[in-house]
Amino acid sequence: MTVFLSVVGIRIIFITGLTNLFFGLLVLFSCRWVPIARITKPFSKSRGYQRFFRLHNYFWWLFWISIAVHIPFAISYVGFPF
Repeated sequence: MTVFLSVVGIRIIFITGLTNLFFGLLVLFSCRWVPIARITKPFSKSRGYQRFFRLHNYFWWLFWISIAVHIPFAISYVGFPF
């Protein structure tokens, strides 16, 4: 599997890593049940935040898809650590 070790594979690892970080933060800030909710609570009544919160489930799906793409490339490039 030379795709995993090629420049394209490394770029995919990097891009999906950034995507994981981005969607992870979106999930965190759109969730009402995590400790960060104290920060987002003042905004929770605004119409913009309610629209943003409605996308919470989609953020989760995109986050897991990004992780599912990232893991095989990262493991094949770095190796399984155990």
